[in-house]
Amino acid sequence: MGKILNGKDLAVKLNLELKDKISSIIKTSGIKPKLAAVLVGDDPASKLYISIKRKTCSEIGISSILVDLDKNITKSKLLDEIEKLNKDKSVHGILLQLPLPKDLRPYTSEFIEQIAPIKDVDGLHP
Repeated sequence: MGKILNGKDLAVKLNLELKDKISSIIKTSGIKPKLAAVLVGDDPASKLYISIKRKTCSEIGISSILVDLDKNITKSKLLDEIEKLNKDKSVHGILLQLPLPKDLRPYTSEFIEQIAPIKDVDGLHP
């Protein structure tokens, strides 16, 4: 018979380990990691997902900011927003919440490629 995995218990264990590691990083470097979560539009599922991610960040010692952008943002303005986050030395990770609004979806790979590889927390950069 197979083993039943309890994802919630595993998440709690991993989060405790991460909290200790992050605390150690902060103590030794004086730098508190910061995540920029980029949300384009008002999709309820995406909003909930970002909220959960930001709550988890807070619980394990990572600062987070929400970059909440209008669903009608242009391609060039979204690329500019991502580039600002790339250049912001206080931001250590960037998360682009997918899926994007319909009009921007054809450019998803361009937006992902715009994220500096060192700041790509989802590991989507080619």
